[in-house]
Amino acid sequence: RGTVCYRVRDPVDGKEYAMKDCWVTEAKRYHEVDVLGRVKGIPNVVQLVDHWDVLSNGEPDCTARIRDGYGVLLENRPDTRFFNRYHRRLLLTPCGDPLWDFSSRKELICAFRDFVVAHETMIQRRVLHGDLSPNNFIIHEGIGYFIDFDHASI
Repeated sequence: RGTVCYRVRDPVDGKEYAMKDCWVTEAKRYHEVDVLGRVKGIPNVVQLVDHWDVLSNGEPDCTARIRDGYGVLLENRPDTRFFNRYHRRLLLTPCGDPLWDFSSRKELICAFRDFVVAHETMIQRRVLHGDLSPNNFIIHEGIGYFIDFDHASI
């Protein structure tokens, strides 16, 4: 659905972050932010630094505004499958490498241990990730981290 992640660097202190640029339905506009708040402080889970709506002419960017710009008003739309999506950004730490870029068998096994420990703690906080795949884990400085909580349930 148009989600892209960028490695960004703070020009002042040089610290790297992951910036998630995504389009989410209105019902899920703050879902990932809420889940990340619930798992805050759990080791081996990325931490939310900041989040915001991308603005267009001072207003939150969304697909309804784009359609309105072409004269396709929501109340007159023939397509009942249309869902208004908001353009959001999340700033996360740490910024790591994909799971498949592990440097050794030991690093991969240790990362899986990290995932199991984090998963157990998330379950204790009543959070189920909901999308366990190699794409949703990273390794940063030899440590495995869960990422991408937009499909998580509480």
